[in-house]
Amino acid sequence: MDIKEEMESFQKNYWCLREVTERVIESMKGYGWSFRREITGRGGGIDRAKLGALVREIVSGWEEDLSGVMGGEEYISPRREILGLYLYLTLRCSVCTGAYGLACGYEEQERTDFSYILEKARGFCRGLCVVDRPGEGNRVEPLRGYDGQFGFHLYHTLTDPEDQRSDSMLTPWWRAAERTPGEITEGGNLRLVDLRLAPAAAAPEVRDEADGELPEEELPEEDLPEEDLPEEELPEDDGWEEDIDREYGEFGFPDEWSLPGAAERMAEEFERSSKLAEIISRFDGRDEYIAACERFTALLTGASPEVARGLYGDLERAVDIFLIRRGLSPLTDTDKVLDVYSRVFEDPLRQAKRCARAIQWRSI
Repeated sequence: MDIKEEMESFQKNYWCLREVTERVIESMKGYGWSFRREITGRGGGIDRAKLGALVREIVSGWEEDLSGVMGGEEYISPRREILGLYLYLTLRCSVCTGAYGLACGYEEQERTDFSYILEKARGFCRGLCVVDRPGEGNRVEPLRGYDGQFGFHLYHTLTDPEDQRSDSMLTPWWRAAERTPGEITEGGNLRLVDLRLAPAAAAPEVRDEADGELPEEELPEEDLPEEDLPEEELPEDDGWEEDIDREYGEFGFPDEWSLPGAAERMAEEFERSSKLAEIISRFDGRDEYIAACERFTALLTGASPEVARGLYGDLERAVDIFLIRRGLSPLTDTDKVLDVYSRVFEDPLRQAKRCARAIQWRSI
């Protein structure tokens, strides 16, 4: 093995170890301590007054920590409300057990600990990008929109329970940044280079300089429409259209009931919709939640790239301060560290073996 191969192997091992370490530290943020009692009443339902008090306690601790620093208020001001709203939305949704999986199709169970909130925040913040749309200027947006993100996943269901309007989402599918990658700038956490797009994907259309029109593409003869083919070359009717009519119906759309497994899929979709409808029927504070979603998206959309890039760090710092003040400092219990490590250890171990990384994980 030459020096270049050894260096590549070392770098792979280093990044794998770093990944494990980051995941252990993340998981230690409030691991084993549930905030459910802090935000629910006697019956187990959400207590909006207690939820608001917890959010204010977390945010105020973060403010106090920064207030003595030079320029602290200038830093705090544009971030305070964004941080508080994100905490409100994620803490609020953490007690809606099963809703995240039902709304977004994930096989995942919500948890009421801060390690879970930070895990979701990390994924959300990693996908933030700065989009430059014509006529709108720079906007901070998640790559795939808000509606699949934890904390925002109930907005569409609450505002449009029958799923009748395509524009009743926080980010309609045609507005998602991933659909127009050429508009993503280098200002966010997720940059155009991170998407590893081919240069042509973001290149502007080339127009004919003479008249400003797109140049016509010369089609090979076999791709010409039938009406442009010589009369003797028109294909004979082989009954294909009759087969299509029989399989797809009068309007050219397939009959859902005739497709393989369609009945089972429709039954599963009905069951999913019924369970989700049952959850939102018990959702307390619908208008408050919807307003918080809309306010957060408006604030973050117009925020500076620096605010977007620092959102996860601010949230992590706020949670750290809160846990320390509550006597829940994350890295003081050796048994707890080993317990967490055993949970996050297996995936990187399998990954290391699969990539043939030369490291003895069991001896660490």
